[in-house]
Amino acid sequence: MDFRSIIPKMHGATSIWLAAIVLSLPELSPLEFLASLSVFFAVAAGHNVIFKGKADRWDYLVLSVASALISFTALQNPVIFLYSIPLLLSVAFRKDFRKYVIFSSLLTTIPASYISSEIAFLLFVSFSFAGVLLADSFIYSDRRTGVAGIVQYALISLLTAKVMVVMTSLLILPFLVKMRLKTLGLYLLFCVLAYSLSLLLIIYHV
Repeated sequence: MDFRSIIPKMHGATSIWLAAIVLSLPELSPLEFLASLSVFFAVAAGHNVIFKGKADRWDYLVLSVASALISFTALQNPVIFLYSIPLLLSVAFRKDFRKYVIFSSLLTTIPASYISSEIAFLLFVSFSFAGVLLADSFIYSDRRTGVAGIVQYALISLLTAKVMVVMTSLLILPFLVKMRLKTLGLYLLFCVLAYSLSLLLIIYHV
């Protein structure tokens, strides 16, 4: 049993998870913190089970614990049940790596669902999803997904919190400045962390 296998290699997904933890940490109960932490380890285990189809007992144990913890929190936070949609889509498109990554990445925003502000939660998921689509557009040289991500975020922020529309500029910049994929990954990590901190400042009026 290789314990290194529980550390996720999908760096984009772990970046989103980290930002979600930063955003939700001030409000997490002990159980919600454990559930959020379990999401981190479930990324690699879920990848082995759903996409690779090659999993060991450790992977199933990690997923069982994560499922139990998240399910317990869902009893008091029904928003969690919405994540069944990207989960089912990840399973449905498990043979299409591109689509699988897009939908499964949404699952790493679970920690953000524990914050009390529904608007902040929606904005964070929207911005994170835009980042995933932006990365996809550069990896596969298909600008359509990146543009779609930017447009959906711009519309949601315009309808819910106009002050956050300005953050669209962060998503547009990679189209204006040439970046290597590694640089883009680090840039998107910075963006999603900066976005979490911006939401925290708004939520707590700092």
